[in-house]
Amino acid sequence: WAIASSGCRHLVLRTSWVYSAHGNNFVLTMLRLARERPELSIVSDQTGCPTWARNLAAVSRRLLERARGDGGTHDVAGLYHYCDGDALNWYDFARTIFATAHELGLLERLPVTRPVPSSEFPQIAERPLNSVLDTTAVRETFDIEPAGLQASLRTCLEQLVQND
Repeated sequence: WAIASSGCRHLVLRTSWVYSAHGNNFVLTMLRLARERPELSIVSDQTGCPTWARNLAAVSRRLLERARGDGGTHDVAGLYHYCDGDALNWYDFARTIFATAHELGLLERLPVTRPVPSSEFPQIAERPLNSVLDTTAVRETFDIEPAGLQASLRTCLEQLVQND
């Protein structure tokens, strides 16, 4: 790490599997595909923690406020991991998206889903099978408890309902 070895005070926040009601992300892609196709094959051997962009923004703000306002009493510089609290694979995440979206009226029907290994979707860059991050340091240093998937996903999808 160049920044860490430079000796400067730094704050790096790593995350994974970010989704929101805007842009390009897994949630919006799955909703689009569920509307277009009656059956979907979804990778089931890669695990991570879906993280709502709004939660990530709130945590980022809290870290920066603490880093600026600590008056030098605590050294909060360093590398931290944040992701929302529930680890699952892409297949289970997709099924959760579909069920919640259907409940909210965003999907008229639930697609048939089939779990498949990642080898069925070759990528230029190989994806890790486990991208779950250890959030212990951010929880203990900043007293932040990761948000749960169900409530965060529901609120995100409710934004889509309001925009329709």
